[in-house]
Amino acid sequence: MLKWCLGLFALTAGVRLAYVLVVPQQESLLLDQAAYDALAARILQGKPYVLVPGSGYANPIAPPFFTDTSSPSAVYPPGYPLFLAGIYKAFGQRYLPVRLIQAILWGLCAITLFLIGETIGLRRVCSGLGAGLLALSPPHVELAGLLLSENLFAPLLLLAVLFTVLAVKKGPWWAILAGVCSGLSGLTRPTGAGLIIALGIILLVFMRKHAIWPFFALILFGFLILSPWAIRNQNALGWPVISSTAGGRALYLTATGVPEGQEWDSIPGFLARKGIEPTTLHQSLNEAQLDRLYAEMAREAFLRDPIRALSVMSLNPLRFAFNMPYPGTRPSGKTVAYAVFTGIVIALSFWGLIKNREPSLWAIALVFIYFALAHTVMSPALVRYSLPVIPLLYPIALSGLIPKPKITPHQARP
Repeated sequence: MLKWCLGLFALTAGVRLAYVLVVPQQESLLLDQAAYDALAARILQGKPYVLVPGSGYANPIAPPFFTDTSSPSAVYPPGYPLFLAGIYKAFGQRYLPVRLIQAILWGLCAITLFLIGETIGLRRVCSGLGAGLLALSPPHVELAGLLLSENLFAPLLLLAVLFTVLAVKKGPWWAILAGVCSGLSGLTRPTGAGLIIALGIILLVFMRKHAIWPFFALILFGFLILSPWAIRNQNALGWPVISSTAGGRALYLTATGVPEGQEWDSIPGFLARKGIEPTTLHQSLNEAQLDRLYAEMAREAFLRDPIRALSVMSLNPLRFAFNMPYPGTRPSGKTVAYAVFTGIVIALSFWGLIKNREPSLWAIALVFIYFALAHTVMSPALVRYSLPVIPLLYPIALSGLIPKPKITPHQARP
């Protein structure tokens, strides 16, 4: 098994290291990458965790007209900015060391995915080929070269799943590590916070009467990891946000189906219906207050046109899995190719689940289902949202094509 791990690490990290060294970093960072970089720089400088709109970055939660741009921010959880700040502290504020370290992290992802298959009891060639698919997947290779939180979220997610499977298969103490990793994932991506509950439910389902204390251990340690961030947000924003102040806005995008950015035009009308003059809110709301305003707008939109809201929600899991674009936008060739590949993987995964009838395979599939359901309110239109999760299906898909060897009576004899 050690040879498999070393080989998969070398292949996965080697491909990405070569990509990073050959493909140069863009001279200017844009959008989320610029935001992460700016937050990391402020952490290094000892400045407050505040996002000031600047070159390449525009506030993603609301137009500056409605928020005080000098108020504390929580739209981006602190995990990835802290990760960047640590690398900047060691190597200077340069992007190449970040990209190289992310390439190594993906090598660890391949090992973890292989160990998940081994723990479940799949054939070694099945687990190895699943990790090999991750190693050579073009979107995953490209992701390693970008300053995006998915590069840190992916290893934390896979480790949380591995420790959960170990808790079911080997011993309940592994649930503590599952809670720690899922809590850290919640500090990296908003959907990681819900992963704590999802993994706890999986323990209850598959461990049954033996799941009580592992369940509480996973939940306890997961939310202990999130608690300092929630306390900070309570003090800074007046609301104990456990991950991100983007939930209300995501709900509104789902309830209305409008593309991101166009919802800003709806705020003045909503305020007028409430009898509030929009100009009185100029630079007076913080992110948490504005996100609660978005949640109210989402509720109003849902009650006004529930059919439209439900239709958007029904499509969002497909957008998550297949990177479907919003209506009126054309997918790129890479998007279409990835969607076709993902469709094949999902179809083979269904076959693998039905053919093997292995409970642990269903546990992993439930993790994927959790993220698909979580993104029903996220209105996703970016392929990178599903990239950390799709590899969980690779061993399941291959298990339907590579059956376990039959055990003869002689082999079964103790």
